[in-house]
Amino acid sequence: MYELLASMLNGYTTSYRGIPGHCWQRIAISLIEAIVAGVIFFLSLYFVRDLHFSVAVAGLLIACYGVGTAIGGVAGGKLSDRYRPTIVSILGLGIMGVAFLILGHLTNAILLGVCLFLIGFSAYCFVTSNTLWILNYCVDENTRHKSISVTYAILNLGLGAGALLVILLGRNRFDAVFVIAGLLLILCSVYLVILTLTKTQHVVINHTDINDSHSHQQRAKSKKLTSLILLCVFIVGIIIAQRSSTYSIYIDSKFYNMGISSVGLLFIINTVMIVLFQVPLNHYLARYNIMKLVGFGILLMGLGTFVLSFSISYVIPVLACVVYTLGEMLFMPKAQLLCYQLGIANKRGYSLGLYRTVYATSMIVGPALGGVVYNSLGGDAIWVLCGVLGLIGLFACFAFKRHYQVTSK
Repeated sequence: MYELLASMLNGYTTSYRGIPGHCWQRIAISLIEAIVAGVIFFLSLYFVRDLHFSVAVAGLLIACYGVGTAIGGVAGGKLSDRYRPTIVSILGLGIMGVAFLILGHLTNAILLGVCLFLIGFSAYCFVTSNTLWILNYCVDENTRHKSISVTYAILNLGLGAGALLVILLGRNRFDAVFVIAGLLLILCSVYLVILTLTKTQHVVINHTDINDSHSHQQRAKSKKLTSLILLCVFIVGIIIAQRSSTYSIYIDSKFYNMGISSVGLLFIINTVMIVLFQVPLNHYLARYNIMKLVGFGILLMGLGTFVLSFSISYVIPVLACVVYTLGEMLFMPKAQLLCYQLGIANKRGYSLGLYRTVYATSMIVGPALGGVVYNSLGGDAIWVLCGVLGLIGLFACFAFKRHYQVTSK
C-alpha cells in the first residue's frame, strides 16, 4: 500500500518537474496578478452598496473593464512583438497598480469607467506579455505544455484567493482591498525591473514550430487553423460566460432551499479540480493529438452545461460541474498553446493577444446573449444552446484534424 501511494505521489510530482526556475518566478507573479483580478468580480457590489449606483450603472462600469481587456489583449501582444515582453509586463503591472490605488478615491461614474478600462487594458497587456515570455523561455514543447498548464492552474488559485481577500476585508473596507491590490502589483513591477537591470534572466528561443521552417502553403494552412482555434475560443467563452450570469440564477432557482451554498459548492469543486489535476491531466495526455483534445474539451464543456436542463436532483449539477471542469482543463491551456505555436516567429505575441481579445469579447457577448435567451425561452434553452455549441466545436476540430496534423498521434 505504501509503495502504491509513493508511486502515485511520484507520478503526480513528475508532472511539475522540468519547468525552468525563471519561469516559476513569472508564474508566481501571475499568481499575485490573479489574486488582484479576483477582486474585479466583486466591484459591482462595491458600486451598488458603497457608492449607491444603480445596478445598470454598475453593469456599464464592469463593461468598461471588459472593453479594456478586449483591447489590451491584442495591444499587449503587438507591443511584446515590437519591444521586449518584460517591458510590457512591467508597464502593465505598474499601470494596473496605480489604477487600483486611485480607484478607492473616485466617486464619479465617468472617471470610474476610465479607471476600470485602464485596469482591464493593463491586466491583459501583462497576462499576454508574461505568457509570451514564459513560452519563449521554454525550449521544447513538453516544457511549454507543463508551463501553460501550471499557469492556468495558478490563475484559478489566484482568483479564489482574491475572493477570500474580499471576504475578509471587503465587508467593511473595500478601500483597504484596493490599496493592498495596488501595492502588490507595484511591488511586482519593481521586482521585474530589478530582474531586468541585474540581467539575471535571458530569454532562450529555440523553437522548431510549424511556421518557422515550412512552406508558404503550410503557413496559409496554419492561419486557417488559427482562425478555427479562435472561433472555438469564442464558442467556449460564450459557455464560460454563463457561469458569471445565468448559471448562478438557474442553480439558485432550482435549489433555493440550499441558499447561496448551492452555487458556491459548484465553484469550489471547479477551482479545486483545476488546481489539483490540471497539470497532471495535461502531462498524461501530452502524447495525444492536440486537436483531438481541444475538440473533446469543447464537447465536455458543452455537455457539462447541457445536462443542467435535467437537474431533478442536486447530484446532476455536481456531476455536470465535474464534466465541465474536465473539458475546461483540456481546452483552455491547449488552445492558448496552439495559438502560440501556430504564430509566425516574430508575431507570436500577436497570436496570443488575439486569443486573449477573442476570449474577452466572448465574455462581453456571452452574458448578454445568455440573458436574452434565458428571459425569452427559459433556463433550459441556454443549456441546450451550450450543448449545441460544444458539438459544433468538436466537429470543427475533427474536420480540421484530417487536414492539419499539429502533433503526432
